Amino acid sequence: MSANKKIVYNGVSIALFGLKKQERAKQKEAIIRYLDDIDEIDNEEARRLLKLADKDISLVSRLFSELKESNLIIEARRNNRKVWYKRVGK
Repeated sequence: MSANKKIVYNGVSIALFGLKKQERAKQKEAIIRYLDDIDEIDNEEARRLLKLADKDISLVSRLFSELKESNLIIEARRNNRKVWYKRVGK
């Protein structure tokens, strides 16, 4: 989605791209804060934390991938198709 797509809400024009980017940043921050207190998180627990539906499994997987690429989390363990992640250095 390009940055020039906008919605108008109560007379205020809002860039959709900016909103999505901000929401993603908030979601990643919530996962990191969770991992500061709890050792591990998996996709199911992340969806509960972020109040997302089961259909959003791929969205959470992308968030995990971005956090891994930023060296903020690493894979802690794997069991069949389930993967748990933890903070780097924890």
